Amino acid sequence: RNPKGTAMSNEHVPTQTVVVDLSAVRGVPAYKASGFIWCFTPDGMRPSDAIVAPLKIQKTRCSPARIRSWYPRLRALNMRAQMVISDGWRDLTGNARWPGDNDAWDEWERFCTDLVRSNQIAGITTEYDIVNEPDNKGFWTPTYERFLEAWKRGYRAIRSVDPPSIRD
Repeated sequence: RNPKGTAMSNEHVPTQTVVVDLSAVRGVPAYKASGFIWCFTPDGMRPSDAIVAPLKIQKTRCSPARIRSWYPRLRALNMRAQMVISDGWRDLTGNARWPGDNDAWDEWERFCTDLVRSNQIAGITTEYDIVNEPDNKGFWTPTYERFLEAWKRGYRAIRSVDPPSIRD
């Protein structure tokens, strides 16, 4: 099940297995790939710095609803944020529709630009993940083609407001 409790499709289950042997010492860690998905409680206060700081986390993902409460702590811990824009589509707007329903894209594009502008005004620097997990029906039920269109339109909307936040 995904974090929302919805059963996940086995349609895109990887066919290979990767084994990480944590008992093998390979040298001093560089922490280049250290990151968390949703590393803090909603208010951003737990786990404590005593637990988090030694991990030298480089990046964490967060929703638009949590970025404001998490950002001061992320900066204090020298962590980067990656905001998942699509996670805010329903949470912040109460919108029961998907981006592009009935070929209406203006609301999605406006939502993307408004989030970026809001972050700029608040002094928040973040990376953006436009649409999360198109192959997981718990996160995206429209077609894959619509995912690509939502991603393209979100990319253009973000790029129009904050070009450096999007990497080509």
